[in-house]
Amino acid sequence: MASEGKLVRWDEAGLLINSISDPIKQRLVIRAVTIARNRFRSGMPAPDVDLDIKFLTDVILELFEDLDIVRKELAGEQPGAWFDND
Repeated sequence: MASEGKLVRWDEAGLLINSISDPIKQRLVIRAVTIARNRFRSGMPAPDVDLDIKFLTDVILELFEDLDIVRKELAGEQPGAWFDND
């Protein structure tokens, strides 16, 4: 039987979330992290690896860094490329 992963670095993620000064960004990040936590704990099979909540929080925060771009995307516009051509 495969081992199940754990949720790790909660304390660091919490500190980062509490340091977000923009209340809209903070709510969006909290919602995303909560969804991830709830899915992880829902009784569905857990990942075989640990889920680093701090890393996930960093990525989500970066996604919502420019709320104007998020608004444009939600309106169906294409304000810029999301992917680098590396």
